[in-house]
Amino acid sequence: MAEIMAWPLNLTAYSYNAQDVMRFMAGKTSGVFGEEGNFQVIAKSGMTVTVQAEGMTGGWLSDGGKYGVSFWNANDIDLTVETADGVNPRKDRVIVSWHIPQQTTVPDVLIRKGTPSASPQPPALVNNGEYAEICLAEINVPAGATEITSYNITDTRLNEELCGLVSMGVEKIPTGGLEAQFMDWFEDLQTNLDGDVALNLQNQITGHISDTEVHLRTLTHSKYGTTHNLAGLSGVSGTVSCVFKATANFNAGDTIRIDGTAYTIQLSNGGEAEDNLFVSGATVAVVVDKAGTTINFKAGGGLSNSRLALATATAADVAEGKTFYAGNKTLKTGTLVPYKYATGTVRMPLNETPQVGDTVLTISGLSFRPFLLVVRSYEGAQNYPLWDRFLTCVNEPDSDTTLTGFLVNLDLGAGYDDATWPVAMTTQQGGATVRITEDWGAQEIYPANCYYYAVGL
Repeated sequence: MAEIMAWPLNLTAYSYNAQDVMRFMAGKTSGVFGEEGNFQVIAKSGMTVTVQAEGMTGGWLSDGGKYGVSFWNANDIDLTVETADGVNPRKDRVIVSWHIPQQTTVPDVLIRKGTPSASPQPPALVNNGEYAEICLAEINVPAGATEITSYNITDTRLNEELCGLVSMGVEKIPTGGLEAQFMDWFEDLQTNLDGDVALNLQNQITGHISDTEVHLRTLTHSKYGTTHNLAGLSGVSGTVSCVFKATANFNAGDTIRIDGTAYTIQLSNGGEAEDNLFVSGATVAVVVDKAGTTINFKAGGGLSNSRLALATATAADVAEGKTFYAGNKTLKTGTLVPYKYATGTVRMPLNETPQVGDTVLTISGLSFRPFLLVVRSYEGAQNYPLWDRFLTCVNEPDSDTTLTGFLVNLDLGAGYDDATWPVAMTTQQGGATVRITEDWGAQEIYPANCYYYAVGL
């Protein structure tokens, strides 16, 4: 019977070394252990990336035969990506490399630099019996890049050709199939979105940051007399977005020159440039059209004094208490007191027998003092008008002065002489008294119902 080696046995006759332990572990495949974040490569800042020490689980490197070594990192490892090429991009790899002979060398974590090219390829891994290597991630380094972001890092830990998960059995965990499905989906997404959108977007952002074109020009400002002088667009063409800090107020009628050339002021609302289009100390954004020699302001302006001068209304033309602009930008208040009106009926107190002396017509119950009164009878005792029209004089709205008017077209009925007799009106707040100054004599005057129309304040 032939005796073979075995491990571990609780026998003092047996002694073991590192190679014996390696033989026991020889069934493992190279890769990392399957814990979230284990040996994951992430962006840190600038050109630095970090290999995470998540749980200190690490991985295993096999020489492809009977030996291998377990590795882990107790702390995060920071690695610096070499300076980007100024013309072409390149692809680097973050790898774990083990120098196998004598099994005395600790594995290294390092960045293997690729070759810059218009279509860069990552550097090769070395697995030749002298070295055993796995790739944790690939880093895309754009031309001229000064920072590595998460968009530049491709995680390859699940790629069985480059790394994969450590397997304890004969059969490996089929991460290759899972990754192949993901890559098929990702490539389809890239095709539908017209290429590597994330990479292209990052390259555009990086290019925008590093290009030499200025996208917002800062101008200097000064004022001499009524001219505002801006400077800072020499050698620039087209339409340019600019900003300047005003050192003086803008007043209506001021002009603007840029680098010595006169420019036309335009406002987005179509108005005229008036006082305080901008004020001293303000940061002002404008768009300058160099070809059209116009400078465009987004806000400001309004109704100009020249247009307000066309408005001729005065305070007396506008209702009392209402505000308005006319002539200039001073806010004015109207003083015109609106008229008040009232209509109604009143009985002329005439007797059916001859009357001697004046006849008095009293109108009361008004909410104002009338200054104009129109009265017309509409029914007499014999169904004809006592008079066609009765008018009073117009007096001052606030005056109690009695003014004389005229009674016209007095119709006394058939067989009587018509006449025009004088009347007088006295006004007071709430009504008016009308007096017909005439001795009716022996004439028969009949009662009459009258309409009245009063105007006052």
